Amino acid sequence: MYNIPPHSVEYEMASLACAFVNNKPLYELATRLNVEDYYLDKHRIIFDVLKELNEKKVNINFIIVKNTFIEKNLFDTIGGYEYLTKVSESSASSSNIDYCIKILKEFSRRRKIIKENIESLEKAYRGDSSEEIIHDLTNRLTDIDQDDESQMIPLSAVMGKDYTHLQVNDKDYLITGIPQLDIKLNGIFKELFFIAARPSMGKTVLALNIAKHVAKKHDVFFFSLEQPSEDLAIRLLCSETNIEFNRLKKTGKLDLMEQQKVIEAYERLYKLKLHIDDKPKKPSSIIRIARRRKPRLMITDYLQLLIPEDRKLQRHLQVQEMTRSFKNFIKEFGIPHIVLCQLSRANEKRTDKRPILSDLRESGDIEQDGDKILFIHRDNVDSEKTEFIIAKNRNGEVGIKDANFDGRSMQFI
Repeated sequence: MYNIPPHSVEYEMASLACAFVNNKPLYELATRLNVEDYYLDKHRIIFDVLKELNEKKVNINFIIVKNTFIEKNLFDTIGGYEYLTKVSESSASSSNIDYCIKILKEFSRRRKIIKENIESLEKAYRGDSSEEIIHDLTNRLTDIDQDDESQMIPLSAVMGKDYTHLQVNDKDYLITGIPQLDIKLNGIFKELFFIAARPSMGKTVLALNIAKHVAKKHDVFFFSLEQPSEDLAIRLLCSETNIEFNRLKKTGKLDLMEQQKVIEAYERLYKLKLHIDDKPKKPSSIIRIARRRKPRLMITDYLQLLIPEDRKLQRHLQVQEMTRSFKNFIKEFGIPHIVLCQLSRANEKRTDKRPILSDLRESGDIEQDGDKILFIHRDNVDSEKTEFIIAKNRNGEVGIKDANFDGRSMQFI
């Protein structure tokens, strides 16, 4: 019973018959269906011809359709006059075109799902990597899910009766909790946000500061590719207790007052909705986790340590693939993603050492795909005086804001 792919000859014929009625259902058919949505070859041929007539804006009728098939030497291929007449006379009316399209799309998706799963089974038996099979199958099934009818909607539907629903609600964006940034960033929306700097400038510290603030109310997923989760936890304790990292890291170094501070900080941090994954990851793995569990914010530390999907590609193409996959995921699910990345050493050769967009390491696609790009700059590693350079900001201002980096408490103040 499972050997014949799911389809409906009756609905295929009915949908085509609708197109013989007048040009409106023909337009619906031609713009909302694809040739692979039909199962029978002769129905695919008929659909192709009807679609061509729609593109030429020909006033449709049976005679025009019949003559077109004759001119293309396809008349006998589809079964001649008898079958074309049978199609045109199937139970059809322009009023049921929407239902026909819905049914054909459903069968088409089922056929594609079967095909993709069969290919995955063959790969599994062949001995391909399970991670690669899952990644490939997930992407293909997502494509099937997205390959639906046209999502084009009129502006009037977007606008609605008034403009209030177009305004930004407090629930639609997040804030960093760092006043110097929030006044410029104007919130973190459903966007890709890059934080870039040279090593030891405080990228991870800033990311943790933001994560801690947001995780008081929302789930935050922190993918740490550089540091183990235990070190991140100690960094958070530093920011809560103002005790140096090395003192917290080593046992037996704290006095009674500091121990009490740690106990109190533990109680506060324990309540955070912050989840840390410190295992090596591919972008597809991060996306798969986020798709399944849907956090309110994602943070990846950092881009250059991600495992590329295709190790054979040139490095700039690997980075391009990473940023594009993150961008597409955000567009689909609306989950903001903060991605940390390293800068090249190009700024060290300039008189003005402040980073600029061309310093983004390995790919201009970071600049292209990023909705927000923030540089962290200090004249030297030991300096407290810091500049937040907002180089790109789709929803707010660009510019420079001064801050101070407190290395002792691992936070910007």
